[in-house]
Amino acid sequence: PLLSRINPMFHTVNGAVDGFLSAEVDLTWNGSVDKVADWKGSSRQFLRGGVLFSARNLKISASPALSAILAVLGEERGAIEGEIPETRLTCADGRIYCKDLVVRMKSYDLRFTGWVDFESNMELMVEMPVSESLSRKYRLERRIGNTFFVPLKGKVSSPQLDMTKAVEELLKRSAAGVIEELLERQRKKKGK
Repeated sequence: PLLSRINPMFHTVNGAVDGFLSAEVDLTWNGSVDKVADWKGSSRQFLRGGVLFSARNLKISASPALSAILAVLGEERGAIEGEIPETRLTCADGRIYCKDLVVRMKSYDLRFTGWVDFESNMELMVEMPVSESLSRKYRLERRIGNTFFVPLKGKVSSPQLDMTKAVEELLKRSAAGVIEELLERQRKKKGK
């Protein structure tokens, strides 16, 4: 449960998180601890600091967030293996904020930016590769770049990828690439 407050990929359902995790924690509680009945609510006001986090030989299985992401990429595997390079996380306002938390796998990286709060709500942006199956599914043209961003919101236990926004971005980039290519052809014809 603690790791899922860092990122929803660590929340598993009948699965596991395995590997060597490292965390240097520097947190400060700036208030009274005598009468704290609701630590989650009080943490919004009193808990501040940071965590330097990394993972090696990371294996995660049966994570709803990762399953959703892998499905978008056209992958049917239910687990990942990889690493998380050293990343600075910030704690404030009852949330754990991350900027560029990278999950490095053999074939590609996933990059997370945003927050997860102590109530398991989240608002993240996931940068992921543009896979061949994704290009085929949405009939994307060339020149759209190698990665795209997908909003990931909701609860850690029931993550929601906003594919509508992501596909809109990809289609705009695809259209811009086609227009650019047509203009380039026109310029070449005029130059002859």
